[in-house]
Amino acid sequence: MICVFSPYAVYSSDVSQFDISQTYQTLGALFGFFILSSFGFIYLTSFFYKTRLLKLGAYGVSVLALVCFSYTFIFTGNIFTGLPYAQLDGLLFRDGGAGISHIYAKYFDMLYILFLCILCFVLFIRKIGLFALFVLLFLLAIFVISTLVSVGDIVSQVHKIASTQTDIAKQDKIIQMRSSEDVFKAPKYIAPYLSFSKKKNILVLFSDMVQADNFTQALKDQPELFDIFDGFTYYENSLSASNITFGSSPSISGGAHYHPIAINERKLKYNLSEETANAVAGVANTFARENYEVTIGTVHLTDEELLAKKLSKQVFLIPSEAYKSWNTFYRDIYKIQNIGLEESLPIGELFSIGLFRATPYILRTRIYQGGGWFFSHSLLNNHYESAISNVSTLATFAELSNLDAKKQTFKYLLEASEHFPYLLDIKNNCMPINSHSEYRLKVLNDQDGLAYSNHLCYIRKLTQWLDWFKKQGIYDNTKIIIISDHGNGGVGAPLIDFPRKELRNSHVLILVKEFNARGKLKINRDIFVSNSDAMAFACDEIGSVCPHIGPSVLKKPIKNRELIFSFVDGGTGRMLSNMYDILLSYKVRNSIFDLSNWQDITEEVKNGTFK
Repeated sequence: MICVFSPYAVYSSDVSQFDISQTYQTLGALFGFFILSSFGFIYLTSFFYKTRLLKLGAYGVSVLALVCFSYTFIFTGNIFTGLPYAQLDGLLFRDGGAGISHIYAKYFDMLYILFLCILCFVLFIRKIGLFALFVLLFLLAIFVISTLVSVGDIVSQVHKIASTQTDIAKQDKIIQMRSSEDVFKAPKYIAPYLSFSKKKNILVLFSDMVQADNFTQALKDQPELFDIFDGFTYYENSLSASNITFGSSPSISGGAHYHPIAINERKLKYNLSEETANAVAGVANTFARENYEVTIGTVHLTDEELLAKKLSKQVFLIPSEAYKSWNTFYRDIYKIQNIGLEESLPIGELFSIGLFRATPYILRTRIYQGGGWFFSHSLLNNHYESAISNVSTLATFAELSNLDAKKQTFKYLLEASEHFPYLLDIKNNCMPINSHSEYRLKVLNDQDGLAYSNHLCYIRKLTQWLDWFKKQGIYDNTKIIIISDHGNGGVGAPLIDFPRKELRNSHVLILVKEFNARGKLKINRDIFVSNSDAMAFACDEIGSVCPHIGPSVLKKPIKNRELIFSFVDGGTGRMLSNMYDILLSYKVRNSIFDLSNWQDITEEVKNGTFK
């Protein structure tokens, strides 16, 4: 199942995804690995063939076989949401692996495997070995026939593709054309994207996946940051609206009115993509009416065309292509080298897919590591490209920002330097890790260390941009709000011994620099804030007239404030739904640092009795 049946089936589903010149070598290697491992296990079992361990071994293998069979053929998607996994494209899930597992998956796995253990025990006691043998032979026949069908299909597709391939000269021309595309050409939208005013600017920087605990740790390790973040206040007592961008982004864009619970209560007749667009457009259009030059990024998990229709003509919407346009520029100015992306036999990927299909849910998230298969070069190769794309945006802000704005500006921008995959090495001047073995080892054993290293590099690039504001003489004239949508671990995390580990990423970074604020960074634990307050901080400057957003907690303090964190499912097709699938909800009063303030309201939310 793992080495031959599943990999061959995947290969035959679309041979065009592979290098056909390596097809038979790949299939042969997989079959060879199956034969080698089979003989290896037969040899090992020969040492205890005449001992009591034989029965124990047979029992263990029987349980294992039932586990692999069940998960390969029955539990093929996310059974908790009823959604299938996304399609594979280039052997990777199109949605990045969203919805692979579930917070309750480990409990299901344990109960189901316990059931299989009991089942096998009963079968062994009743000594129905002959029946079991017939079942195994029947399954083997199915595997053999299915595999032969897959092989036949592969051979047919390879022959068809080979007969239609173009000549070598045409292939060389295509390669040359692709190479020419790597030359950075400054897009026309740089000017409005990064243009600031000498008079007044309000900047909301959406930094994806920044854990506040990392920033607290960084302040301990690098005390000079208190001077670098001149005029800023770090609101450490902060709570996220949700656990992922999908849940937090609307409330960051439009306030608590767009919290997952609040959206569900409205029972939308349209999908979440449109509601997210409403949140963004409400604030953007308000600032435009207040005579601001407004720039909005397509960062909100909404349809770009839909959002554009809701924005006024005075609002500049950054095209989604912008977030990949800086890669070449970033590689050039920081001398980022490509790693060896040479074509190799996709044995590791196909073996990983076979193993992925045959294993319980709790192990699947270890085999598919957020965009790459663990037993293959794709783990670093694909993470490398993704990481370069993530960090290139912030790294180029200081290089390309300008003072060309005709009037005061409001900008709502995205950057994702600290978003997984974590690849920047602070010990190597923030260069990306380029060793396959080193990266695989760290992904498995030191995720928090990788996250913290990325965080320190994020701070380094952020401070370079802050220096640009100071050098241009507009630092005092700029209000800067830095907000994250959720955390994801790191050194020093969690600062709080949360009631459940699923709450670990609820602590988010919130940094605010008011107009004309100066002096060492201040840490404020008294005011309880949420990333849903981001636009309230900004809208304070225009009289708090943004839709559904009142004066911020900084302007109008709230005693014993209560905020809610909701853990939502992020499976495939999520934006097409008209409501959130809320798995957990906690109400927190006044401070996240006192565990007695955390109240589980999950059942109330699910039953619709929460007010």
